[in-house]
Amino acid sequence: MIWAVAARKASPGATTLAALLAQLWPGPDRRLLLEADPDGGALAARWHADLGVTHDPGLLSLAASRDGDVADRASLHSQPVTQLVDLIAAPPGPAQVVASLRALGEDAPRAAARDPRTWVVDCGRLGPSSPSLPWARQAVGALLVVRPRLDEVVALRPVAESLRSLDVTAGVVCVGATPFHPLEVAEQVGVPLLGVVADDRSGAELVEHGLDGRALVRSRLARSVAELACSLADTAGDRVEAQDDESEAPARAVGARRPWRPRRARVVPRADEPMGADGDAVLVTDGDR
Repeated sequence: MIWAVAARKASPGATTLAALLAQLWPGPDRRLLLEADPDGGALAARWHADLGVTHDPGLLSLAASRDGDVADRASLHSQPVTQLVDLIAAPPGPAQVVASLRALGEDAPRAAARDPRTWVVDCGRLGPSSPSLPWARQAVGALLVVRPRLDEVVALRPVAESLRSLDVTAGVVCVGATPFHPLEVAEQVGVPLLGVVADDRSGAELVEHGLDGRALVRSRLARSVAELACSLADTAGDRVEAQDDESEAPARAVGARRPWRPRRARVVPRADEPMGADGDAVLVTDGDR
């Protein structure tokens, strides 16, 4: 099972969210964190001093290997960063990442989607021509990370439209709940709101040193991501049950996919301004005038 995490403009914290989502995913099973950002990997450099992580083994060696499918090879090309998370780190050079993703092609994400383990894939700046697009297409859902600001929403809306046409099931995750209402942001982007995570700089700084630690677990950021992870896991479980029920019904058209209908977002960081409070700004884009 794959969950893709992506952004479009600036740096709203997609890599940090992907890392925390992998660590805080509910359940005792190990999960994989894959860097597939075409702009280059960041986690090996970020965690090298504290965790001794490097980018080899990682995405580059995974793409070069040929024994079995990617799910079978993943354990050989990953590095443990916590008791629950194995990292497949990308090299820092964009050219190497792009070449690796193109070498893995469409077969690798298909195999990962069939893997019973949870894969959290950092797709970076996702768009119609991105080499990480096959991973988003095979994902249960693609989380589009955005701050509720006009410039980021305007940049994300055409991307979301193009992703829908490419059979990517996407939803919005807002970083913070101001100045614009997250539900209004999702409406403008044209995809469901999956959740709101805390705009917590101090929590994000703790991730710079790894995914363990009591201070990080207690941070507003980690608590909000844990809520999001539980909500997504519940949604994925509902989808599997629905597919099992549907398998007993008459066969559907070949290649048809069951639409993913995420549950209503219920994650609002306590420290943020409550959603729907009086005085919320109204988001109006050029297309609405």
